[in-house]
Amino acid sequence: MDLNIQHHETKYQTRKFYSLYRSRFGYTREETINTGREASNQGLAKLSASYKPNVNNQLDYDVLARLSKDSEQQIEISSVIGATKQVDEVTPFSINQNLNYYYTLNENNISHLKLHI
Repeated sequence: MDLNIQHHETKYQTRKFYSLYRSRFGYTREETINTGREASNQGLAKLSASYKPNVNNQLDYDVLARLSKDSEQQIEISSVIGATKQVDEVTPFSINQNLNYYYTLNENNISHLKLHI
């Protein structure tokens, strides 16, 4: 069985100045600060098995599973409208299975059956 796990994270901050913002009180200068965090966790597992009861028959089986958890958080602070927060998270996964059967009648006649699930 093979297992692989990865983690990646990024943090950022930006600051913007807008020269004029028109409001009912006249023109106002707006400042915004954006901060954020992006993270990704990914896992991959593979399990393989082989069964060979005699020289003419062989059965191979593989399972491959992938799992991911990705998240993003953004916070924007504005001198005019205040703070807003946005959080996004997704957790996609997939499972693939393979089954292979080999039958050898002789050196010149080999049959192969392959299934993907």
